[in-house]
Amino acid sequence: MTNNSHHRQGVHRRHAVAGSFGRLDNPRHPSDLYETPAAAIDMLLQHLPVCGPVLEPSAGRGAIVRELRRHGLMVHASDHHDHKADPALHIISGVDFLTTTTLSGCCTVIMNPPFKGSDQHVRHALRLLPDDGTLAALLRNQIELRAAAEFVSDWCGQPSILRQAFADGLDAHTATAQRMTGKVRPEDVTPEERQAAKPCNFGLLYRMGARGFFNYLRTSFEPGITYEEASRRRDLFFAGYPDLARWQDEHSRHSRECGFTSTVAGRLWRWEWNAKNEEDVDPDAPFYEDQLTGFNGALAVNLPIQGSCAEVMMLALTRLHATLRDQPATLIATVHDEAVLLVPDDMQVATAIADVACREMVAAFLDVFPNAPTVNLVEPKIGRNWGETQALTKWLGD
Repeated sequence: MTNNSHHRQGVHRRHAVAGSFGRLDNPRHPSDLYETPAAAIDMLLQHLPVCGPVLEPSAGRGAIVRELRRHGLMVHASDHHDHKADPALHIISGVDFLTTTTLSGCCTVIMNPPFKGSDQHVRHALRLLPDDGTLAALLRNQIELRAAAEFVSDWCGQPSILRQAFADGLDAHTATAQRMTGKVRPEDVTPEERQAAKPCNFGLLYRMGARGFFNYLRTSFEPGITYEEASRRRDLFFAGYPDLARWQDEHSRHSRECGFTSTVAGRLWRWEWNAKNEEDVDPDAPFYEDQLTGFNGALAVNLPIQGSCAEVMMLALTRLHATLRDQPATLIATVHDEAVLLVPDDMQVATAIADVACREMVAAFLDVFPNAPTVNLVEPKIGRNWGETQALTKWLGD
């Protein structure tokens, strides 16, 4: 969501709102159709004064369109794919939002963008809206790795290797490169070594197996990598983080025995929800018993981390909404672990708002992980638009 003026100035407001809502029990839809529940739109409209007409460029079967019109808003709806929506909704198919050059007279963009390419859709919405304000973005640095560091620490009863790295102010990718190369000093890690550590952190954090990790590297990072080299890196990663390997194995077994996995706030995923009947599973299929019970080893460690990080973000949004209510700032978008604010083009005011917002985002993380180190946890960035943001310290220096 972006807003090119402040309401108190009596100037017409424009917004772009992007959101996502996924269900763990649904397989990946080939055209990324994950419909937004009506309750999410109701909540949005309770907290955001939306003006029409509204553009919904990822309309799908019309879940958002239907709710917006129920609230009396005029909506122009389109989608890249034809999802066979009710013709009465007048959704135009075959329209690629990323190639559009205008908002067709709309004042507001509300969408649940495709999972693949969501960032591009949000960025494009922001580009199409007038940018005579200043955009401030607050990003939590490597939030999922930080969450994993806390789970491992609690499980093992002592500070994890990753937690200590964050407490020392280290970048997680540099720290991983050190563990994999044996280099003692962070400054000795080369850019190439740090880059090679990234996919290890991203993939192996969630218990990716040797074959899966090889395919992940080959398709997303290094097309020419061999299976042997991918396996070697995987071995080096877990040799460098033995406590993480222990937590993954022991927590996964514990979750299988308990019949569920859960987030810090207590949201559960029960294995029985995805259990299959014997007649539907080939007896020779891999993980035959797990398919019958519904157990998923990767999900056993994925949901606690990603689900708890989502809880952190929900708490952060609640805090930001309350704290910034009377400030000349508008929360205009969230993307993954990033909150985007529109602030006045005034260095002093923007800096003050960034300080307040950083404090609230750190507090939200500590609400969920009270013992976590907070050094470099939140990084404020600022710029004329989202694509041009830079570190606040650099912006002030310029």
